[in-house]
Amino acid sequence: MTIAPTPEEIRLHEAQAHAAYWRRWGPYLSDRQ
Repeated sequence: MTIAPTPEEIRLHEAQAHAAYWRRWGPYLSDRQ
């Protein structure tokens, strides 16, 4: 039985794979606009 990853874990894995560049702006971009 596998445990489903949390959304944060998915983002971290994507960042490691350079698949998502949200770290460039940070997770709260909408708060700064």
